[in-house]
Amino acid sequence: MKKLHKGILWAFIICLPFWLWVYSAVAAAPTFVSATVNAAGTTLTIVFSEAVTFGAGGNAGWTFVVGGAEAITYASGDTTTSLVYAITNRTIKKGETGTLDYIQPGNGVENIGLEDFATIGAAKAIVNSSTVPRRYRGSHRTGMHMRCNDCHQETIH
Repeated sequence: MKKLHKGILWAFIICLPFWLWVYSAVAAAPTFVSATVNAAGTTLTIVFSEAVTFGAGGNAGWTFVVGGAEAITYASGDTTTSLVYAITNRTIKKGETGTLDYIQPGNGVENIGLEDFATIGAAKAIVNSSTVPRRYRGSHRTGMHMRCNDCHQETIH
């Protein structure tokens, strides 16, 4: 019986530093790394410093603005370092700029140690990788050069 107690004590002493190291690695809240719109202009990927999941507050709390507030719906990424949201109200075009902000909805985005991602601070600029061309509208006066919807120059007669 004494050998069993010594074995348990010895295992505890050896394992304790490891568990303290694991806990200290998990104890810090996740931080924002970047936000990127894909080439098709239809999804927003938010990257964190570590794997994140959703608490009872769910996946809400994000404000994504490009011109006006955009509608985004969670698509995938739970328990990874990247959350993907579908942009549901329009396609983001090449060259558009925007920002992303987050207000913790109460136990929303968090790491596996249940440390809440509180905020990203001031609204962060997004990286727009969209290759979808903007549509130009110009005058239809005779003889004027303008950009058409395919972004080529043509003469209107």
